[in-house]
Amino acid sequence: MAYYWGEIKMRHACMRVLALAVVTLTMSVSTAATTLEITTFNIRWFGSDNKVGPDPMILNNLRPFEDEKRVQAVRDFLANVVQPRDVIVFNEVVDKQLLKKILPRSWECISYEAGSEEHQYVVVCASPQYQFVPVSYDNDPIIEEVALGNARLRPAVRVDLADRSGKRLLRIVAVHLKAMPEETEKRVQQAHFIAKDLSNAKPVPTIILGDMNTYFPEKTGLPRSDVELIEKELDQFDKSFTFLKHSSPFTFRSKEFRSQFDQIYVNGQVRVTKGPDVFPVCSSTKNGTGYMNFEFYYEFVSDHCPVKVQVEVP
Repeated sequence: MAYYWGEIKMRHACMRVLALAVVTLTMSVSTAATTLEITTFNIRWFGSDNKVGPDPMILNNLRPFEDEKRVQAVRDFLANVVQPRDVIVFNEVVDKQLLKKILPRSWECISYEAGSEEHQYVVVCASPQYQFVPVSYDNDPIIEEVALGNARLRPAVRVDLADRSGKRLLRIVAVHLKAMPEETEKRVQQAHFIAKDLSNAKPVPTIILGDMNTYFPEKTGLPRSDVELIEKELDQFDKSFTFLKHSSPFTFRSKEFRSQFDQIYVNGQVRVTKGPDVFPVCSSTKNGTGYMNFEFYYEFVSDHCPVKVQVEVP
């Protein structure tokens, strides 16, 4: 079959355009950002066989934690209110087996073992479309130094989240830092060990989140807040870390006081697209019904409110 030069040129041009389109589409698919929804939630001594642990401030008028009513309430709250989509970090889990009963089916969790029966575990859980893989420089998923050599304190759980093809999406560092206003120095030290650990590899998309027990200057007597001091410590190793300001002032509510303990930091490779949003009962000034009722929520769910953020990673 004979072709005129103009027709040949046109065919070649069309083939080049088609090839360019295929390459562009391939690049756009391979470099498309992944959206992740991540929640952190302290579920206060969950699974403890005493009432709420050793703190007398919160012992009064609470049901035992093995009470099936509380398990049902937390399960319902997670399923119908929190509705975790991709990843959820839990603090103060005493019974990790009981935790499985309140999670969506087939979710995978990662934690560690501790010597104490009343240890408050940090647990990271993800939906079935993801998997946990060790970081490149350490097969152990915990940063032991964060416990400061104290069996009652918690190490950080540090792990990479990957899709089912094995592509690493996000480095997660889940924490529960030292409590009490006078312990700022220890919280900053814990942040130092986290930052030092992360410096073992070149920066990747990273989120640090959990109950950080952060206090404001009026409580600590220091010129800067705990949130600022922790961020300053992280900046020594990666200056792109940023504290994410909440939509609500409080993440903790007891019968005596309210505070903002549950925090999230991300580095510069993570783009925040929504939040952080806090379940509103911790900041509400008007008592409501159901999970917006102060007394019901405190007794059957927690003294902390879940904090949720949506991010994009390359």
